[in-house]
Amino acid sequence: KANPLEFADFLAAHAAGRALPQLADLARFDLAYGLAAQPGPTPSLAACCLPEEIIRSHPEMMLRFQPGWRYIRVEWPVHRLLPETLTLDLLRSFSGIEPVQLCIAPTGMGVSISELGAAEYALNVELRAGRRLAEAIKAAAAIDPSLDPFPLVGRLVEAGAIMDVVLHPADAPSLAKPDL
Repeated sequence: KANPLEFADFLAAHAAGRALPQLADLARFDLAYGLAAQPGPTPSLAACCLPEEIIRSHPEMMLRFQPGWRYIRVEWPVHRLLPETLTLDLLRSFSGIEPVQLCIAPTGMGVSISELGAAEYALNVELRAGRRLAEAIKAAAAIDPSLDPFPLVGRLVEAGAIMDVVLHPADAPSLAKPDL
């Protein structure tokens, strides 16, 4: 495919992909992993510049993520496979669908992979898509009303996920970008 973002959908529609549906998830994971491994173009916002008190007091803020931070949902836990053990038999050994939400992010000279709960995943996906904090919190609360989103956002800042922030976005251009 000319556009690598379309490859997983191509696989899912192909006869081989229909016979082995794990392939499409493996392609989604592989693309996200490869993109996370790319160097980031901009320094991250320091945690001291966006403490939790500021996050709590600006529900309309918008965050711009480092491009390497990826969030994907897969039906098959393909991220648990080690490259040296990847075989067709191993892919077939998955006993059934096990949906999981992943954060795939650059860390130092490598890539980290974290499984996320549904509410935290929704929060992060909405924020990464350029939604205002209040909108992202609403999406997460629809899944888990007891989730406290502010420490989670603080951890994103501490982890280096955030390039910049717009505290008062009414006059700022939209940061939303379609993405993987």
